[in-house]
Amino acid sequence: MTKKLIIPAILACALAACNGPAAPSNESADARDGITVKPAKPVKETTVATDKTVDVRKPAPKSPTTFPAAFQGRWGMTANDCDPARDDNKGLLTVSAGGLKFYESRAKVVTIAPISDNGLAADLTFNGEGQTWSSKTVFQLVDGGKTLLRTEEEPASSYRYAKCPAA
Repeated sequence: MTKKLIIPAILACALAACNGPAAPSNESADARDGITVKPAKPVKETTVATDKTVDVRKPAPKSPTTFPAAFQGRWGMTANDCDPARDDNKGLLTVSAGGLKFYESRAKVVTIAPISDNGLAADLTFNGEGQTWSSKTVFQLVDGGKTLLRTEEEPASSYRYAKCPAA
């Protein structure tokens, strides 16, 4: 009879050892160790990207849609383009916060992304002479901001402008 009781007792002890000790309740922890167990605060959902923690619940920031002040103003391909009295200044480019104005066309900014301290890449939508089109364009300030280089992706072309004197 004792053998019949010993085997179940060994099995019960083995099962108890596998399950580990029972988790203490808040009351037993208080009574036993003088420790108060508080429920954990909800953890903010985050993701880690290159040394920065970002809250994934917030939407990603939108790309800027305005030209920085250093790029804004009147730019001419020739000195005559900067003369406000002339009406044949076909090389005049006026850059505003939200777009470009050419002799016979206009462009609005879709997005702008900096590519260097003095350069940016812009996605633009154009309209002029009864047509509409899109273009990826790179703008760079050189000569201390006195010269603007504009490079179109397609068709590949580059333009050089000098800053017009204030009128």
